[in-house]
Amino acid sequence: MSSPLEQRLQITIKKIVELLKADLTEFDSDRVLEMPLEEEIIYLESSIEDLDNLIRGLCAAKDEINLVFEDWTELNRKASAAERPEFDASFKAFESKHRPSQYAVEAEKRLTSLRMSKSKLSRKLRLKQLNLRRENAQIEQAPQVAPATPVHFEVRHEALSIGKFHGTDPDLWPDWWELFMSIHEDSGLSTERKFLYLRSFIPQESPAGLLIDGFQPSEYGQAIDLLKQNYENKDRRIRNLQQQLLTLPHCNTLEDVRKFYLNLERICRQLAGLGNDTDSDFYYNLLETKLTRPMLREILAVKKEAGDSWTTSKFRHELKKLLESEMEISSILKKMGEEKKGEEKKQFSKPKDEPHTPKRTGNEKRMSPRNEDDSPPPTVACPTVGKTNRKETVREKKGKRSLYCYFCQKKHWSNECRKYSTLQARKERIKEERRCIRCCRLGHEAADCEHPSNCLGCSGAHPLALCPNLKIPQQPKFKQSAGVGKQNGFKKKGPRKKSYSRMMMGN
Repeated sequence: MSSPLEQRLQITIKKIVELLKADLTEFDSDRVLEMPLEEEIIYLESSIEDLDNLIRGLCAAKDEINLVFEDWTELNRKASAAERPEFDASFKAFESKHRPSQYAVEAEKRLTSLRMSKSKLSRKLRLKQLNLRRENAQIEQAPQVAPATPVHFEVRHEALSIGKFHGTDPDLWPDWWELFMSIHEDSGLSTERKFLYLRSFIPQESPAGLLIDGFQPSEYGQAIDLLKQNYENKDRRIRNLQQQLLTLPHCNTLEDVRKFYLNLERICRQLAGLGNDTDSDFYYNLLETKLTRPMLREILAVKKEAGDSWTTSKFRHELKKLLESEMEISSILKKMGEEKKGEEKKQFSKPKDEPHTPKRTGNEKRMSPRNEDDSPPPTVACPTVGKTNRKETVREKKGKRSLYCYFCQKKHWSNECRKYSTLQARKERIKEERRCIRCCRLGHEAADCEHPSNCLGCSGAHPLALCPNLKIPQQPKFKQSAGVGKQNGFKKKGPRKKSYSRMMMGN
């Protein structure tokens, strides 16, 4: 047998021997554990994880033996007839000395046993989790009665709320350690239980798990110190927080300012906990440039009054007050907009008990006096205008709309306003009126608009009056007249000029 193949088999056999030494009593599903239910769940999860590692290791070793046998078969097939007896003799000698086939069979037997143990432990784990959920449900449903005598309750820790720490990214250590502190500082837990929690949150095959591998439960303090020495870097943490502070995004809306303030408070408090001072002018001068123009105007006014005593802490305090005020104003305006919207719906909705009004005849329409604001649009014998009249008739049935311009507050349609005849002028007027640029309603901003208008000109999310492609029409003014022709918007056809000239020549 060739030397490389022999070396591969020897290495694989050593791995199998080490894996077969594992104590299977730790994975006995019938073993009774004297510990709280939540800790028993954590222990079962770690046992299943160890079982997975054993199964993967044995599978890899068994597959390696099979690959070596396949390589040896291929090598023997390519050998000449004179070399094959020598190859067979060397293989038999290696087989009788190291017995790789026997180790492969032993690995397969152990795999079968481990898989059965994993199945039993998984079933037991699911039952324990079900019991825990039932206990929590009973505790929540039980009436809260104050005990007559002081009772000491054991603090329970949810395993899923902390998460795993692998040690591949040292920047994740501070956040993970802050969560694990609830267990580390719990005086009601023994050192052995804390160590059990620690091993359940740090996978065994991870860099952090290999770092504390071999520690006993009584050596919990030494394991924590070793983890801190390797992952707790104060200077690196300060640099990361400072970088986060300097790269906070610029604000464009009130919601952006709110998120900016929350991130600012989080970073500044963490830096203060690490002993870093953020009250220098370098920080607040940079942070001021990230605010919106109205917010910055208010902050600079307060900063001017404070003078040399202005710090980042005062900047945060004033920003908090200003943000709370703006949020309250936004909430009030939004509520007013919803109330006004509800009133408009009531105004335009037709009451159910409205009496039926008979239709007027054509003569009554012609003879009745007409009001310029309340009169319906003229009816003409034209297909296009006829469609418009039918649409407006349906609109009148739903509710009568009065002419109103959002820009000059006069009685005409907003897209026909001549006082604000350019798109820029109309947008500035909308901002002055504190209306939404997407629907022209009050009470909210464009970012919070839930029902934007659909432009009839370009199908954009804005009213027709704010369409960039809109040209202000020169609409003719219809004069009132009792004649049918003028009422319909057309002049009566008079005699042709040609006939009139002939008449003059005849005279």
